[in-house]
Amino acid sequence: MNLIEVEVADGKLRGQGGLALTPPPGLPRDRRLVAGVRPEALEVTEPEAEGSVPARVVSAEWLGDEIIYVVDHGGRRDVRVRMPPTVRFAADAPVGLRHTGGTPAVYDVSTEELVA
Repeated sequence: MNLIEVEVADGKLRGQGGLALTPPPGLPRDRRLVAGVRPEALEVTEPEAEGSVPARVVSAEWLGDEIIYVVDHGGRRDVRVRMPPTVRFAADAPVGLRHTGGTPAVYDVSTEELVA
């Protein structure tokens, strides 16, 4: 699970670096929040693909039927993304990163309680 600090902005959850996530309804705007984003809910793309934000491949682990990419995005060098084995990017390659999954779980940073 990727834990990404987010804020509510423009009807989206926005992480540092601009990554946009689908927000759950009724999310509080006056708290520091963290979204729990599964690796399969993210996608590594070509650098300027629609809806993506800039990232860079740190490493790739081929597991037969999938590849786990670790990417550097928004100052974090540990964002994990699960991709099919047909999608290949080299280490240190500039890529795009986008959210393709549903609404993530959102937690309050100070209490660590689930808020949505």
